[in-house]
Amino acid sequence: MTQPAWPHKIIFLLTTIPFTSTPAIATENEKELILQSKQAITLLATDLKKRLSTTLKNEGPIAAVNVCKTEAPQITSDVASNSGISVERTSLKVRNSANTPDEWELATLISFQQQKAKGASIDSLEKSAYTTSNGQKYYRFMKAIPTQSLCLTCHGKNIESTLLKTISRQYPYDQATGFSEGSIRGAFTVKIEL
Repeated sequence: MTQPAWPHKIIFLLTTIPFTSTPAIATENEKELILQSKQAITLLATDLKKRLSTTLKNEGPIAAVNVCKTEAPQITSDVASNSGISVERTSLKVRNSANTPDEWELATLISFQQQKAKGASIDSLEKSAYTTSNGQKYYRFMKAIPTQSLCLTCHGKNIESTLLKTISRQYPYDQATGFSEGSIRGAFTVKIEL
């Protein structure tokens, strides 16, 4: 899949417009960055769900755990390469320690939990911000991931004992169990260097 030409235009525009640009320009730029972020998230979510659904159906949950361990990082890397931006997953309860949230992600995940507790729909939970780290400016975007019935096999409250042993072997520091359908499983997180 070839990378669309328009993200380069956005990056060019963002690097040529001062960071303290007028609100009208910043708003238009942010709309484009949100669109780019959501497209990358949709690609990642679709590819992961398709691969895991197929594996669960045809080979069972133990094979799906192996897909998560070996193929999910490659799928994530491929989507990031094709979209030209960093897109990953994180959670308050991670299975893979490589997905541990940074400070901004942690605050956002906690905010999502608080909003859901007040009645917000998970589908509406997203956040964007401009941040700076070590002198580098970034656009950040996160979108909550709802726990679906498909997720409960490996992330629910009643995981079959053989499967649980496999998960423990693959992920010795696993925290990602005990979820219920409709709870927040985590979030997709995008980071675009400006």
